[in-house]
Amino acid sequence: MNDRQSIMKTAFDQKMKPRERDKKRRERGDLSVALRMDPRSFPAGEVRDFEIPDFVIPDARLGIEISDVLPAGRAELVSFERSVVRLAHDQYSGPPVEVQVHFPLERMRRSKITVARDLAAAVRRSWRPNIEVCLDNRDLPADFAFVSIRSGSDRWEALGSGPIPVLERGNLAEAISKKNPRVGEYREQLARLSAGWQLWLLLILDARVMKRFDVPREIETWEFSYDFDKVLLSSWEHDRVFDLRRRT
Repeated sequence: MNDRQSIMKTAFDQKMKPRERDKKRRERGDLSVALRMDPRSFPAGEVRDFEIPDFVIPDARLGIEISDVLPAGRAELVSFERSVVRLAHDQYSGPPVEVQVHFPLERMRRSKITVARDLAAAVRRSWRPNIEVCLDNRDLPADFAFVSIRSGSDRWEALGSGPIPVLERGNLAEAISKKNPRVGEYREQLARLSAGWQLWLLLILDARVMKRFDVPREIETWEFSYDFDKVLLSSWEHDRVFDLRRRT
């Protein structure tokens, strides 16, 4: 990984709770992917962790805030699935493992605490050293579609299932509207470093959650209202970073 793609951890890591560290790790990965896919969309310079906004490139006087985009109806479900996996990880007592959890089309009807307990037990029962173990609906409660378990890395992830969702303009507008009210706060923090900083918002189509998105061609013509200096959309599926147009 070259200097443009490397992201420097800072003392913020030591202050973070485990859940916050996991979120920051995902954000580092999201930004690294965007830098790799379209390095010309970003200025040169070392990327550093920050708090408000998420990252800075000091040499370019650029702050970058990261936010996920989820199709309509998915946000609540994804939050539920991630909570289940996080709780299961906390309950698991065994050797370090990398676990990827695929969920069925319909939402679970049992409580997330009960589902998480069953997931932790299934992983503990099924883990084998130095091989990948794959569990399907024959080995799992109906709350899960597929679970893969690998030894050696302590990483648990929730991966969604279901039909390919179509990205709509409203999905992006909603994601922007959630972050836009904090622009003044972001700029205030950057101004404490020095004058002349720019502020970008990087939206992420998270392939780890949905695997695929259908992005319509019309995205090139969509316009949005925002107070950031630039808003970008990073799509793992399309191996591209889209520059979202500002409404004039």
